[in-house]
Amino acid sequence: MNKKDILADIDTLRQFIEKDSRGIGIVPKSIAQGLQIHEFYDRCGEYIHVNARTIETGDYPFSFSLFAFTSPSPLPEMARSFFEFLSSPMGQMVAERTGYVRTSSRPQPFVEQGGRLSHALINATSDVTISDLKDMVRNLKPKKRMSTTFRFLNGNLELDQNSKAMLLRLASDIRSGDYRNTKLSLVGFSDSDGSAQTNLSISLIRAEYVKEALFTLLEPEDPLRESIETLTFGEVLPITCDNSSLGQKTNRRVEVWVE
Repeated sequence: MNKKDILADIDTLRQFIEKDSRGIGIVPKSIAQGLQIHEFYDRCGEYIHVNARTIETGDYPFSFSLFAFTSPSPLPEMARSFFEFLSSPMGQMVAERTGYVRTSSRPQPFVEQGGRLSHALINATSDVTISDLKDMVRNLKPKKRMSTTFRFLNGNLELDQNSKAMLLRLASDIRSGDYRNTKLSLVGFSDSDGSAQTNLSISLIRAEYVKEALFTLLEPEDPLRESIETLTFGEVLPITCDNSSLGQKTNRRVEVWVE
């Protein structure tokens, strides 16, 4: 077996792994039932946990999204019905039961994010002060983090493909009334490359960019526009280690929080 072999089916893969004590198989989550899923350490020695939540948020970096691209011409009725069902709550539930990760956004209270906070404390740079951490906790404690998270292509403000799809979904959910009577916060974070003040400014620019991009998809008279704010905490809350390009890309993000 070569170092990088793509095998025909899961049973063949299992046979290879059973014969090779050092073998590692990479399979879609949808067919991983019954297999031992390994969690990785990042370069800082922290676990990179793999579960539905970290995949939904993009905090687990070793995942990819499936996109359906359609023709600009009208779709056949069966295709339209399929996509409408897939984006519905029932369709999302079916997709999740099949083993895929849903695209609809789900909230997580601040008190359930102890792992992220401990990682931030352990891996805080010398530029991050206790005052910075207290300020973040004070602002985010009353809120819930949605799984919608925006990330960017390296070195610029352009959203990656997955984030563009999330932006369309967020705008659709707002128009549908899913965020009625809530205060929505777009919270910017950065990697630790550069000074803390510079990273604070950059993360705010990214949060404002997402806000303006979202506004282009909403009606000018949409009342929720007035309750969408931007916050920024720079390098205070890293998801993973910053000493790799993948880690830096994971940490450069804009999260969606609601209150």
